[in-house]
Amino acid sequence: MKLDFLKDMYQDDEWEMLSFIRVHVMLDLHAPLRKQLMVSAEEGEAFTVYFKYENLPSFCFLYGRLGHTMKDCGYNSDEEIGVETQARFGDELRDPSFKKAFFVSKLPWLSSGMNTSTRPTAKPLS
Repeated sequence: MKLDFLKDMYQDDEWEMLSFIRVHVMLDLHAPLRKQLMVSAEEGEAFTVYFKYENLPSFCFLYGRLGHTMKDCGYNSDEEIGVETQARFGDELRDPSFKKAFFVSKLPWLSSGMNTSTRPTAKPLS
């Protein structure tokens, strides 16, 4: 992942004061949300970027997937065999400063009970 666009927005001496930046990203809805990402700067320094997500609709804390909750998780085969499953994701992914708003999903594949094979796939930007 390259963050070239950030160089134009901030001078080098301002990076230390930067605690967050809001970005819009394209997500693979079939994959779990990312908790963090290691980023390398031009000078060879590496740092970890921790993600927080605004307005998560229905979210599974077991597998980090959108579209269903832990209660409705169809991926949890451990529960079926009597093994207690620990949540792998927590509230640290939610942005605490974002006001909760009533969310109505206009994306049919985010509604529970829909066949996952009918979900559209995102095409990479050229």
